[in-house]
Amino acid sequence: MPWQETARADFRPIPCVGRLRAPPGCQVCGDVRCRQVFIGGLGGAHVDEAAVRDLFKGAGAVEHVNLLSDQETGQPKGVGFVTMGSAADAARACETLNGKSLNGRKVRVNMAESKRQ
Repeated sequence: MPWQETARADFRPIPCVGRLRAPPGCQVCGDVRCRQVFIGGLGGAHVDEAAVRDLFKGAGAVEHVNLLSDQETGQPKGVGFVTMGSAADAARACETLNGKSLNGRKVRVNMAESKRQ
């Protein structure tokens, strides 16, 4: 069928994280999202940006740390995003840091996903 041929030609695997269709910006596929890592299970007020940066620096260069907080109360949500220096650093962080302990709590580390619409 023609639509299947079009769909197959339109999608191609990206070597940095195996995504389909290259979005614009990282070193391999051109997208900063290939370097963004989600971290969850931080435990709210017990963790600051410096602690997260220290945890991730063993996996590679850390460009930016963004810890989320509630808009109304200002209280930390216990989750955040870390932008690594390269897609390889991001993948290494996911492999080595998922399940590690930070301030006595196990953290979840995986590649960040696009916002759902």
